[in-house]
Amino acid sequence: MEPTPALAELRILLVDDHAVVRVGLRNLVEDEPGLKVVGEAGTCAEALRLTAAVDPDVVVLDLRLPDGSGVDIIGDLKRAVPRVRVLILTSFADDTLLMKALKAGADGYLLKEVAEGDLVGALREVARGGLVTCSMKQSGEVPDASGAKGEPVVGMTRLTGQEQRVFELVGRGHSNREVAAITGLTEKTVRNYLTRVFDKLGLRRRSELVALYMSSGRWRG
Repeated sequence: MEPTPALAELRILLVDDHAVVRVGLRNLVEDEPGLKVVGEAGTCAEALRLTAAVDPDVVVLDLRLPDGSGVDIIGDLKRAVPRVRVLILTSFADDTLLMKALKAGADGYLLKEVAEGDLVGALREVARGGLVTCSMKQSGEVPDASGAKGEPVVGMTRLTGQEQRVFELVGRGHSNREVAAITGLTEKTVRNYLTRVFDKLGLRRRSELVALYMSSGRWRG
């Protein structure tokens, strides 16, 4: 697992084709102690070039860019800087786009209407290796899979009851700390369960688990 950046200073690359949006984001980020904008890009090509050049910790990435989709370059960004985290910031509240972004390796998906404090918190959370999404945080209950349409999760029968519970909660976007509070387990125990879930389901990262959870039909948004 790649080392996470020190939270004392996060290096942020902003990618959006609207200069006024980038100005607003820059002002917001640089008003926060420990956050630093190290570059701005307005196209996919510029984003790829700058990621390799400035070595950011987090790329804040719009989905619709003049020369392509942000989803299509997530993999390239992570190959350029393997430890980089990608936070999608978009105007499109689209579950299909959300799933595509997570499957491509995005570490977060937020709408541009997000509160300033929540955006700052999301930057820090994805930098720590967490996963942040807006849609899954808006639903209060753990969804019931009964009657939900979707593909069965291959390997689910290999999970114990507690591992399935952890899978469900993490699939909805809960952090390890939140899962611990809900289940009454310690964070260390949650991490151990999650490691076993990853191993049994052949997953490498949290975003893959969320994408699998959503595609199974277990999440109803």
